[in-house]
Amino acid sequence: MKVAQAICADCPVTRDCLLSTLVFERGRSYYSRFGVAGGLTPAQRCAPIQVATSLTAMRVDRPRIVVELLALPVSDDKVIPGLQAIGLSDEEITLLLAERAIADV
Repeated sequence: MKVAQAICADCPVTRDCLLSTLVFERGRSYYSRFGVAGGLTPAQRCAPIQVATSLTAMRVDRPRIVVELLALPVSDDKVIPGLQAIGLSDEEITLLLAERAIADV
């Protein structure tokens, strides 16, 4: 995994690769994710804080990061730190999680 991540570090399309992979993996469990993509392992791509930190470092706009975090197959309590990491207020987070709950029904 470390070798693949090192290759990703110098790749000119790391950002696009990670975003494409996150879209492709939406709704998939950790066990349905394979390999390194965009510099992240499957476990890292399921971790909201890691996703938020990586996308922020890649200069992805905040609305897109929110979409990707809310699409992760993790509970709200695991998504909250990622949303906080990109600077959302408690009120914004509460609203987003309420909308997420409605969409899941």
